[in-house]
Amino acid sequence: MPTNRFHIARGALSACPQMLCADRMTMRRREDTLLHRAGFTLLELLIVIGIIGVLAAVLISQFGGATESARAAECLTHMRNLANSVQSYCMANNYYPTAGDEEYMDQDGKGNIVYKVHKGYIARYAQPDPYSGKKGASSHQSLKTVSTYCETPEQSRFCVTNGALWTFGARKMDEYVCPSHKRFISSQGLSGPAWSYVMNSYFGYDSTDGSETTGGPDNDIKYSSCKRPDKRLLFAELQWESSTGIEPTFDTSPGTRTDGVLQYDCDGWSGTKEAIGFNHKIGRNYVAHVCFADGHTEKLAMPGSGSSAQLIELTKWLCDSDDIEYAGGQWKRIHEAAKEDNDN
Repeated sequence: MPTNRFHIARGALSACPQMLCADRMTMRRREDTLLHRAGFTLLELLIVIGIIGVLAAVLISQFGGATESARAAECLTHMRNLANSVQSYCMANNYYPTAGDEEYMDQDGKGNIVYKVHKGYIARYAQPDPYSGKKGASSHQSLKTVSTYCETPEQSRFCVTNGALWTFGARKMDEYVCPSHKRFISSQGLSGPAWSYVMNSYFGYDSTDGSETTGGPDNDIKYSSCKRPDKRLLFAELQWESSTGIEPTFDTSPGTRTDGVLQYDCDGWSGTKEAIGFNHKIGRNYVAHVCFADGHTEKLAMPGSGSSAQLIELTKWLCDSDDIEYAGGQWKRIHEAAKEDNDN
């Protein structure tokens, strides 16, 4: 029988809906399979979230360390600026500035008692003196010590701007403050500090509140006669970080721990024995910034366990310009280390 083209075409057309339906079902199965494969199980989601958390913690810690390193670098720059100001002061006056104000009584050419003040690195706050200008006065109480955490900003500013170094280069309040110190105090909801650096009391300060009746400043150190300026501590950081061995003292009232004077364990000293502050944590170490009388600055790693006794002893050696070395996890005087070597 001859082929009927019409019947063939009609049969093909009638088969198309079934073929199209089968194709659609196949495509849907493929889409469902792809969607199932593209999704995450709960376990997979938890693993991804955990990995993201670990990476975030690493990045935050690295960023925090870098930020502290930047603050430490800025602190060291501030100390260098103070050291340069001291050098300028010495060139102009032939003497080192004193660590704190020295009040004293002297006589003028006519035999009258005259009240004088020798400015220190951080000045004391001036207040009315009932004896000022009066003949025969034996003592004065015109200046008072102010804490770096003083609650009265104008008093703190007076102490810095009337200090010996203000007119010799260090003319910004921020240059007297360690940024890490400022951040730490601010994080505690407290005010201050006005200064973060303390000066070796070897260079002189008045602890008698102006009760001296004759002579001049007690302890003027000539620039040309300072012994071992490359070893003699000039500035150190005020101790404020509790993990460095000695608890910090936040005290708005005046005190030996909060003024600008580093009162170390010198011969015959019976007062508070202070220590330099290892306030910057760089890596695993706590670091102290120090400046010496010849103007150079250094970074010191905390010795041994950082106990109070160790830090006080180290501070004494630095202030007295002892030869010291760091070995075996602690600081030692060089002659003591040599003796130990000989004994062994």
